[in-house]
Amino acid sequence: MTEQNIKINHLIKKYNDVNGQIKELKEQLDVIKSDVSIEMRANEIEKYNNDEYTLTYTKISSKRFDSKTFKESVSEEEYNKFVKKSEYNKISITKNKSEK
Repeated sequence: MTEQNIKINHLIKKYNDVNGQIKELKEQLDVIKSDVSIEMRANEIEKYNNDEYTLTYTKISSKRFDSKTFKESVSEEEYNKFVKKSEYNKISITKNKSEK
């Protein structure tokens, strides 16, 4: 194994370790946010203040463009007039399935 491969393997392991920690923290954060939301709704609190934070509980409504329905309702030529091409680089790291 080359020195370059060793370095890349180390970085992949570090990436996966940190990514796992992030997923765990996001799950914890979601639970906490849900608990706060439940508490505020149960007590009919729309705004809460303390010395450090202000929390507001509001219902958000939005309208979004339905591109799938638009695509189905116009010709491909017409649809393509509205499509923007974008490019970016992506690195994917996936764990290989171990052989048994």
